Amino acid sequence: MAILLISPEPWDAHSVSKHHYARTLASQGHRVLFLDPPEPGRRHLTIDPIPEHSGVERVRGPRVAAGLRHMPGSLRRWLEHRWLRRLELLAGCRIEVIWLFENSRFFDLRFARSRLKIYHQVDLNQNLHPVIAAQTADICFCTSELIRQRLLPHNSRSYFVQHGTNFSKPASLDQYQQACLCGSQSKAAYVGNLNIPYLDRVVLMTVVRKHPDVQFHLIGSFDPYSDFYQSLSQEKNVIWWGQVRSAAIPTILKHMDILLLCYSQAFRQQVSNPHKLMEYLASGRTVVATYTEEYSQHSDHLVMCDPGGNSSFPDLFAEVLSQLNMYNSPEKMSARLAFAENHTYPRQLRRIQNLLSYHGFSLPAGSIPSDLQ
Repeated sequence: MAILLISPEPWDAHSVSKHHYARTLASQGHRVLFLDPPEPGRRHLTIDPIPEHSGVERVRGPRVAAGLRHMPGSLRRWLEHRWLRRLELLAGCRIEVIWLFENSRFFDLRFARSRLKIYHQVDLNQNLHPVIAAQTADICFCTSELIRQRLLPHNSRSYFVQHGTNFSKPASLDQYQQACLCGSQSKAAYVGNLNIPYLDRVVLMTVVRKHPDVQFHLIGSFDPYSDFYQSLSQEKNVIWWGQVRSAAIPTILKHMDILLLCYSQAFRQQVSNPHKLMEYLASGRTVVATYTEEYSQHSDHLVMCDPGGNSSFPDLFAEVLSQLNMYNSPEKMSARLAFAENHTYPRQLRRIQNLLSYHGFSLPAGSIPSDLQ
């Protein structure tokens, strides 16, 4: 028996929740088939084991059929079910669970028939066919209350499950990365795609220019031709890392004094619970953030703007900077770490298992520790 995890990102992309759940499920005795997005030019389905993650196998292939989403529902489901049976023949086993992390394909989960059908939405802007996905799932999980409220009218079994985190062995840094961390001045970092429209670039530039004595580390993809880069590249206190492998991020964060979460007020709902915040908290370091709705009840773990806007962000940054010993005290760091440790992926998976059990469902036989609450 196996679990088919359908992901909008390929296995070799930056690791996010889909990848972490796949690894966690595999580490606990499940066979996980991780389905990449369809690849143009591929003619056949393939299943390849991932050597460094025993139990996870990568599924790659073409689209189920050209123009599938425009076909009548009954025909689409029949073709998708036929595709699923072919995958089972290739895998040599029955797939017991369909765990859907997107809603642009396979969104009508009735194609899976009697198998357990899980719809898991992690981003509010996943908005192609969320209603059908929720209606046809046995149970739904999501990472914000805003998403849950949208799913609930279509499936009463819709639950908020916080983002998870990993505590793995710290990865070593290469020479360039080590050089980036040199210097005795205070260090602040933003981690993430610097091209996204959500970023409040004006506020970020204001903070950088107000604090020339602070070393700002911008870690993630960026466009060297953008106005944002052209403007901030003139500042000597900014280091542009570019994209960094996931395993190195925890090591880098532990070298920082302040971590930044800086999103535009216009996109507040879209970023009500960004995954990176859990990674930030796992470092123990203090976080200065624009208003983040899902943490309104956990504001003791970060320093956050009020819902009215981002105008206070520069002052909050200055306050934290002036009292770093207090904000990064052992007690405050321990509290952040404890919060993150309570949301490791094995613990989140146990919470999911409890919710499944409450409704009479279960994952295939595995070895999820019973002591995780």
